[in-house]
Amino acid sequence: MPMKVDDFMTRRVISLEPGLTLRMAIERMETHSIRHFPIVEGGKLLGVVSDRDIYKTLPALTSLQQLPIAETLDSVTVGMVMTQPVMTVGPEDTSLTAAKVFVARKIGCLPVVDPASGEVLGIITPRDVLRSAVQSGQLAR
Repeated sequence: MPMKVDDFMTRRVISLEPGLTLRMAIERMETHSIRHFPIVEGGKLLGVVSDRDIYKTLPALTSLQQLPIAETLDSVTVGMVMTQPVMTVGPEDTSLTAAKVFVARKIGCLPVVDPASGEVLGIITPRDVLRSAVQSGQLAR
């Protein structure tokens, strides 16, 4: 039987505000060894930014605006490059529901959001879903 998202989500979510520069976001990615950040302002989930969002943006911005990479890192914010709208799951959703979203949308994370308050409660990745399947015996022979 699939596990509930609440049983395997990462609860210690490190989020970013939309005005944070790309340089600061990269520093936080390196410091915390994570690749995905929910972008939150006033408790509301606005978007998600990943390392791929940042790195694929840099060459495009620098060539279009004739800006050096260093200047781009300090002037472009995560709010400018974040993915919107955000696909989310609730804590009561199952690992199977989450897996279907990951496969259909080809995304690397899902914020777990309280359906009543909209508060970000956690975050999951495809690796978390796979780990939950192994732990629950769904992938046993």
